[in-house]
Amino acid sequence: DSIRTGVAGGLDERATQTVHQRIATALIELDVTRDDLLAYHLQRGGQATDAAPYVLRAAAQAARTLAFDRSVVLYRRALELGQAHDERGVDVRERLADALTSAGRYAEAARAYLELAQGAPTERALTLRERAADRFLRSGRLAEGREVISAVLREVGLRLPEGAARTLLSAAWSRLRLRLRGFRFRARDPAGIPTATLRRIDVAFSVGEGLAPLDVLWGVDFQTRSLLWALAAGDPLRIARSMGVEAATLATFGRSSVEVHRRLVQRALAIAPGNPEVEAICLTAQVVAAFHGNRWADGVTSAREALARFEVLGEGKHWERMVAGMFGLASAWWLGDLIGFRERVRERVIDARARGELLVELHYTNAMLFPPGLIDGDAEGADAHILDVQGRWRQPMVGMPDFYALLSRMNVALYRGRGHDALALFGAAAAGLRRLGLHRLPMLHLTLLEAEARARLAAWVEGADPAQSRALVAARVKRIRRLPVPWGEAVVPALESQVARLTGDAATARAANERAVAVYERLQMPVFALSLRAAREDAAERGAALDALRARGAADAEAYARMLTPVVGIR
Repeated sequence: DSIRTGVAGGLDERATQTVHQRIATALIELDVTRDDLLAYHLQRGGQATDAAPYVLRAAAQAARTLAFDRSVVLYRRALELGQAHDERGVDVRERLADALTSAGRYAEAARAYLELAQGAPTERALTLRERAADRFLRSGRLAEGREVISAVLREVGLRLPEGAARTLLSAAWSRLRLRLRGFRFRARDPAGIPTATLRRIDVAFSVGEGLAPLDVLWGVDFQTRSLLWALAAGDPLRIARSMGVEAATLATFGRSSVEVHRRLVQRALAIAPGNPEVEAICLTAQVVAAFHGNRWADGVTSAREALARFEVLGEGKHWERMVAGMFGLASAWWLGDLIGFRERVRERVIDARARGELLVELHYTNAMLFPPGLIDGDAEGADAHILDVQGRWRQPMVGMPDFYALLSRMNVALYRGRGHDALALFGAAAAGLRRLGLHRLPMLHLTLLEAEARARLAAWVEGADPAQSRALVAARVKRIRRLPVPWGEAVVPALESQVARLTGDAATARAANERAVAVYERLQMPVFALSLRAAREDAAERGAALDALRARGAADAEAYARMLTPVVGIR
């Protein structure tokens, strides 16, 4: 190196250029395939125009080998060298924006897409702005994402409902129209459908996808509108795509919608046979249906299949990919695979953070509801992680991420045996969560009621007023009975057994406990079943249940059981 440096230092600029030109010529004659090396010597040899195509090819090669940050550097160099388009005629700035996306630099990618949209033809500009909005949302820049979404909607004559009341009315009106209209349609060739109509369908679909992880009602509203307009237009592919999403939506409404969900999935697949996008969406719908129907094993299997399809599709389908992954992992927890759940959640969180996907990191941190750190006995670390991610999120609106964070932090408090803290968290968030309309989604409504009831039982154990606590838990039990979710069949006797235990009615407590355990075991929910066994008065039964929880990975089995069954530990 010292010899090379000494020789190079003795050459003037012209001689240095000549050396680089000769090296470049030799590389070309030897047919060396290092485009980046050839580009470097051409550029240093004063042949920037000749270097640009090689820089571009090197950038594409870096992207193919997943070296996305290197690809970003090379695409930027190509632009500096005046290379505006690649060999396929694609704008190099678009290649740069795509590389930034793949590198996880979503805010930069969003701004690159917005810059590219300036001066682009109307339809092309609309597509690029949709991408920008998606990247802003992924990076946690909700305000910027909403601003771009609002601009996109205005271009097709739509707007984002503002305020809880308008959002609810808009979603309810869309659902009513679909219910009255039904799913009938007359198939038409998309070439014969006005471009403006197709554009409006696609924008509504895209906006629904982008907003669904943040606000259930916004997502349902725009996805329902997209389906209505697709049915009216008659484009089979767009209908099949939206039917798959509608199947997922219906799955969240409980047992009454199971058969309609099944028929919609079958119909969507029949309308667009062999289409990988529709197949992946329908598999995601099956994951959602399995979770909300408490069929955990089906959820794990369908999630695995859906994620494999998404890998084939490549970039895109961000919402469906996240939903499939989340519900698949959540199903694994309910099945009792604590160790596998913990490892896979951590992998997803680490990957999301490395890619700058704050929204994905937020969901995998909180949407599992039972933080993986609790499996290791690290309640303090689990709470700190939730607060860290929420702190980086910092959005003015209350959305689904806040719902998930609330339940996760309540479970951390209950793990610590702090029922009053869990109730304080619930009380502080309850008013803001009402706008989300969770009472319309049985599984989520049950999840919230069950968590609140556990918190009230834990506070009762800590010394809260017995009469008031009993009345409040009874009120929650009454509401849970009305929900069309299989899990509720176990939750009711589980809560009743704990109330009986706290009031000294041992016979009733034992009978209700046994009923709840039987239902939990039938539903393949072993962690809940074991937590109830750990609350029994018989020392041998308690010890066997806690040993079984430890075998599944719970470091502090008693605290883990107490999180789910607050009377654990009472003698």
